[in-house]
Amino acid sequence: MSAHIILTEICPYCTKRRFPSDFIRAPGWQICHDCYQRHLRALTALSTGQFHGECSECHKTVEELTALQANGDNSVRMAVIYEDGFYRMLCPPCEAVYVPKRREFFKGTAYAKEKGLN
Repeated sequence: MSAHIILTEICPYCTKRRFPSDFIRAPGWQICHDCYQRHLRALTALSTGQFHGECSECHKTVEELTALQANGDNSVRMAVIYEDGFYRMLCPPCEAVYVPKRREFFKGTAYAKEKGLN
């Protein structure tokens, strides 16, 4: 019987354990490929106004979120969060939990004032 050693690292964005080869690295930062793809989908949504991804916290798809939000026009409301150089898209329930935990990102902004984070 031989022992196997599996080395993993934790992505600072999704906090999942990943193989070292699953990261994009630059001096001072790293991001897993999945989180980087979510960042690219968020950039596309910001530039086109159309989102075709998933919530970066709960991973519900646009179709699932459309059914849950049921606002009649097949649009989906998402929050765009800029975190350490990367964009994340969050659905309203995830935004409500995430934003108060990371209030330092929003300190002194109109958004923080609106949400009562100051």
